[in-house]
Amino acid sequence: MKTVYESQFYDFVLDEDADALVFRWKPEARTLTDNDFKEGLSNFAGYGFELRVTKMVVDVRDFAPAPGVPSAEAMGPWRSRVAVPRYNRAGITKFAYLRNREGGGPPVGGPVRHDGEDFETAVFDSEAELAAWLNS
Repeated sequence: MKTVYESQFYDFVLDEDADALVFRWKPEARTLTDNDFKEGLSNFAGYGFELRVTKMVVDVRDFAPAPGVPSAEAMGPWRSRVAVPRYNRAGITKFAYLRNREGGGPPVGGPVRHDGEDFETAVFDSEAELAAWLNS
């Protein structure tokens, strides 16, 4: 795995074996704003397209932003309107979240295909289960 982009709040790591781009949030994300969040998702979609990966993973194990950030608008309508079409155009087939076993982040489950998404989404709290799904 190699880091392909790094910012104050996150980095992107290319996992060539799994054909996946991994978005790893850093503890510094506790100070991010909605605009920082949106910029991160936009950058993630752009790198996914540029690197021609078919899978994307968001590692939220260290994601602990301030309460209310990202806003419901950034998580829902904006993501659906702006980020998801970019993921679709990039040809993503699998999208996953990796969260802590103790909680934090979306509930474990899936895979599911949400309205408007050309990819399956699943949530894991185990790196081994995530890797198995990505490679299936």
